Amino acid sequence: MSRALNREDRKINLTLVPFGLDVSTFDLVDVCDVSGGKACGCVCPSCGGQLIARHGSINQWHFAHTSKGVTGSIKELCEYSFFVSVRLMARQMVRQTLNIMLPGFRSQVCHVDEITGETSAIDFTVADPTEVTLLNVETEKRVGKVVVDLIGRVGDYTLAIYFTHPGRASPLSDQVALGEACGLIKVSLDNVYAHIAGAKLQKGSYGDALRKFLEKDVLSKMWLHHPRYLRRKQQAEIDLSNRVSAVKSERLAETFFSCGKCGHTWAGPASKSKCPKCNSHLYSFRNSKT
Repeated sequence: MSRALNREDRKINLTLVPFGLDVSTFDLVDVCDVSGGKACGCVCPSCGGQLIARHGSINQWHFAHTSKGVTGSIKELCEYSFFVSVRLMARQMVRQTLNIMLPGFRSQVCHVDEITGETSAIDFTVADPTEVTLLNVETEKRVGKVVVDLIGRVGDYTLAIYFTHPGRASPLSDQVALGEACGLIKVSLDNVYAHIAGAKLQKGSYGDALRKFLEKDVLSKMWLHHPRYLRRKQQAEIDLSNRVSAVKSERLAETFFSCGKCGHTWAGPASKSKCPKCNSHLYSFRNSKT
């Protein structure tokens, strides 16, 4: 495989898929909604090979390739066919609108003092978790050098969604042409198997489980770009600069003292002339700052 799968991935056969492509309608269909065996009339969305629908009483229902073994170029195409079928079905089921929970977005700006090496930082909030309605949704639209899975409108903004899974990594930031009025969310499908597997235990469909995952699962989503990020970052940088300047001013205003009794030197306001080491103010005197 192109990368090592996590422990949960290794428990499943990723060539067994919950959604097949119906050859009569060219729509993706849920294995729960078709006839069993070859009568399902479906092919694999990855390789185009014939599928059979397995409706067992013990194992999870799924589509499987008719061949006993998948080799050569077919094996390569179907290496991640579970995730490919989920991604394509997610695109198909959205249609024109999507109600979706979006994650919060926090970031940080830092300043390192060139002389002391001391680091100062401010955390700032770009967005709080929220639920939005994505309108006028389109699929497979090019944004810069990247084809995003979904793109639509949220108020005055455009929001693009890109699905990732084993074998399909996030796009690089310089590959995506995003302006101040466009946001980009990454939705990781890595953990969707648990949601789909649980659907049969609750006597639900895989499609319903996928829609619920897509709409409600916040932990699998991450902002790759937010329209307000640059403005919030710039304000945080101004706030941090003001804080650093205030600290420097306080330090410059400090009075330096030395103790003639024990030799200790310290800094503080004029009222703090007592030596913190020997606890005496009788021998303290002002010292020039070095």
